[in-house]
Amino acid sequence: MSDYVDSAGQPLILGKKLGSGGEGAVYELPSLNAAVKIYHQPLLPDKQHKLHALVKASTPALLKVAAWPIALVYKRDENAKRGDLCGLIMPKLGAYEPLHHLYSPAQRKQKFSDKSWAFLLHVARNIASVFDVIHAHGHIIGDVNPNLVYVDGKGLIRLIDCDSFQINHEQQVYGCDVGVPHFMAPELQEKTSFRGLVRHANQDCFGLAILIFHLLLMGRHPYAGVRADRADRSLEQSIAEFAYAFADDAAQRGLRPPPNSVLPSILPPALRQLFAQAFAVAPIERPTPAQWVEALTASQATLQPCHLERLHIYWRGLSACPWCEHQDRSGVYFFLSLIDDTATEGDFDLAAVWAQIMAIDDPPLPQVAEVLPPRQPGFWSLSRLP
Repeated sequence: MSDYVDSAGQPLILGKKLGSGGEGAVYELPSLNAAVKIYHQPLLPDKQHKLHALVKASTPALLKVAAWPIALVYKRDENAKRGDLCGLIMPKLGAYEPLHHLYSPAQRKQKFSDKSWAFLLHVARNIASVFDVIHAHGHIIGDVNPNLVYVDGKGLIRLIDCDSFQINHEQQVYGCDVGVPHFMAPELQEKTSFRGLVRHANQDCFGLAILIFHLLLMGRHPYAGVRADRADRSLEQSIAEFAYAFADDAAQRGLRPPPNSVLPSILPPALRQLFAQAFAVAPIERPTPAQWVEALTASQATLQPCHLERLHIYWRGLSACPWCEHQDRSGVYFFLSLIDDTATEGDFDLAAVWAQIMAIDDPPLPQVAEVLPPRQPGFWSLSRLP
């Protein structure tokens, strides 16, 4: 007999565990081709009220963009009937990966090795569209972070952990009590608790801008800069101080990007302007998801391929391929397609592939300090390496 039942008292047979977090564990629900989240601890009344509202707020539009809860789960009591509320039923994700598997250059080579910068631009546009859907329903994501966003090989997006969202249902607001500081707006950085705080869409827009920055600029954080005074600041402190290291006036404010960074100068002007607005010092309205959708969609029509590397796609307003230039300057290869997966055995050109491999520069030899042991009879002294 199952330990869990649905709202009608019907037993739920859980399958394998899909994952576990601080609040609960997620399992397969084979009978419905769905997933179940079971909370570790008994739920307080306000959390129970929120889960009821969350299920009632479900719409077809939300289910297209998020693993939005569709039913409640209860413990089975001693009479084999419905007991305490303890979980949620939600759609199960298919072949989706967390967003950082795409924007992290190292992980992209494993999970999305055939994808170009054009695909990252496409995904950024889709994420903005998903945020727009959530906001159009009156909800706030609140806990914006890359582990909340999942992407598949076509660039489709699904959000998870919807029970952490700030939900607006029947004129009642159910808050978001958690947050990841690296993605929180400057005005939230000094908060020690989010309980009872009413979030605003403008704060979601800050987190959205950081996700898009990560995607388009190879995983860099916009506030991870180098200070002229060499002062040590955490990302949280830098965000609170509006220390946007990639701003046009960053040098005048004693900031510069980390070495070998891909800079916003590779982007169309409209995107650079949206980042400047999102991370501006003045407390203005940040770009909305709809504004990002418009600018990113327009940017998709301004791309061109590199004549040397098929995965090198870039804004045609540049005089040369930025990915080739970055490879030549830093030795870092963000996009590299040595072998065409669609080619037949007869199409494989070993000589061409080997030529590309040999074209990669060797890393420089490390500088080894001079080591001079005490000179003694019968011993040689080591000379300085060149």
